[in-house]
Amino acid sequence: LFSWGYEARLVAWRGDSAAAENALQRTRSLTELAPQQPLPLSSALVGWADWLLWEGQLDAAVAAAREAVALGSVSGYDTAEPLAVLCRAEADVAERTRRQGGRPESSVHIDLTNRLGDVKREPAPRAIAFSATCDAELSRGSGERTPVPWHHALQAWQAAGDPYREACARWRLAWRTS
Repeated sequence: LFSWGYEARLVAWRGDSAAAENALQRTRSLTELAPQQPLPLSSALVGWADWLLWEGQLDAAVAAAREAVALGSVSGYDTAEPLAVLCRAEADVAERTRRQGGRPESSVHIDLTNRLGDVKREPAPRAIAFSATCDAELSRGSGERTPVPWHHALQAWQAAGDPYREACARWRLAWRTS
């Protein structure tokens, strides 16, 4: 079960959508046999949502990320990454909505802020970094163009030792300061 979940995530990150979808479906079917183990399916859904975001399929990404968050977990640590992907997806949707002349739903921001409470209590460096990323994405989703939350996310990812996510935070920070 765990190997299928992680395989789904990794092949999605490599951009192999067919293999990712296959591994996601396999993980989903195995999770039905062991519903007490939501982490592998959540991991697979996070990878799938990330791929969908890169492909510009925002609504599908939101749905996958929401499903990952809804699976729940035993700790805020395990919820941190799915929530960060959901915050990113919702911020992308909010930006799209503003570009199209609409107003993003404020209830989404409130819901995400409430969910973030469990993650903020986690002391692990990755959870802290995901929490900082959520704060930055919530700021972006609300239309703010301040670099401060992205600077905090960048520092948190440096402390967590994740060069990829550090680069993503750096990219957002650069856009905010331009």
